Amino acid sequence: MARFIKRLVCIGAASALVAGLPAMGVAQAARRLVQPARLVQPARLVQPARLVQPARLARAGELAVRPSPPIGAGNHPGGARDLSAVYARAAWQRAARQRAGAAPLAGAAPLAGGIQGGLTGVKILSPADGWAVGFSCVPDCGTGVEHTLIQHWNGTTWSRVASADRHPGIEGLSSVSAVSASDAWAVGGYFTSAGNLDTLILHWNGTTWSAVPSPNPGGGFTYLAAVTAVSATDAWAAGYVCVRHCQLDSEVDHTLILHWNGTTWSQVASPNPGANYNVLSGVTAVSAADAWAVGGFFTRAGIFRTVMLHWNGTAWSRVASPNPGTDYSVLSGVTAVSATDAWAAGYFCARHCAQAIDHTLILHWNGTAWSQVASPNQGKGGNNLAAIGASSATNAWAVGNSCANACDSTPLILRWNGTTWSVR
Repeated sequence: MARFIKRLVCIGAASALVAGLPAMGVAQAARRLVQPARLVQPARLVQPARLVQPARLARAGELAVRPSPPIGAGNHPGGARDLSAVYARAAWQRAARQRAGAAPLAGAAPLAGGIQGGLTGVKILSPADGWAVGFSCVPDCGTGVEHTLIQHWNGTTWSRVASADRHPGIEGLSSVSAVSASDAWAVGGYFTSAGNLDTLILHWNGTTWSAVPSPNPGGGFTYLAAVTAVSATDAWAAGYVCVRHCQLDSEVDHTLILHWNGTTWSQVASPNPGANYNVLSGVTAVSAADAWAVGGFFTRAGIFRTVMLHWNGTAWSRVASPNPGTDYSVLSGVTAVSATDAWAAGYFCARHCAQAIDHTLILHWNGTAWSQVASPNQGKGGNNLAAIGASSATNAWAVGNSCANACDSTPLILRWNGTTWSVR
């Protein structure tokens, strides 16, 4: 399992392609959101004591584009990795280093407008209404203090919108979803004064973002990676929770799914196929009786496998999903067009896994079963997908990055035209 963390994590230029909207308008918004030339440097390389989780808690249900917080445990020239599943753990280690008087860590890449931090999720409602969320360093990324970051697109420019910070230390957002111009959700996590990591859920009412109470069922470590909203009275959030031996080698993590019924957020029971490590990285919903959540788990043999959960209106249950990798197969995001048309994306390793020679992984649901669909790869280095979204049976996009030339991370954009996936 240690091989998962021996990777250099590069932060790549962001691209935003949102299903159902004019490509030019969305591309313009994406270009103005980040400064690609400044986002190719490794950022915040930390040396965590134990970061064995390979799953990338990367949000993708709404076709998010994620330069997610880059985490690494060394300087390996092999594949690029977007290990945002371990973001919170790295933040914990960083906080511990600060408390111990260690030197501050390297700063994260600047965003448009001079903000230092990272963007982890985006949702575009219309050509003149979009949201992007993540974290910002206060006042810069050498202090170890991070706050939530929310930016809004009005059709012309991105501007920062005030967000509700729960704690003056470390907190951040991982995902955003919206039903209308006056109803949006953002989720993530924050460290309490007691040193626990708690779930963080913010709501937009058309005027302001405010914190909404959310369950924290774990033993001090609970994190939300994804959110999707169907209506004002039906939304889902997914992630994972530590239930035993938190921050130890024997830590036991379970999947975590929360539901919004229009009044409160509550935990809903979800399967845990792994003995000690289970995590969810994406969630999407078609209706009140049809939702998907994806992630992964470790087998007893130490192999990381995909997990696919389905909501039928009554309960979450596991559905069989392909695992083409010999050492690991990872799902980062999921999106659904209808009850018979859904996609999931991630990456897998079939050979040279110690060097992170990963391949893109795309799965499709036809109403009966999930099956792998051929997807292209760029270069000879690692390729991975962090997000996927679709608007119809003939229009889907998946984004991620490819690694070549000593991990100069390059954005990877794939498009589905109804027949094949191709590089754009």
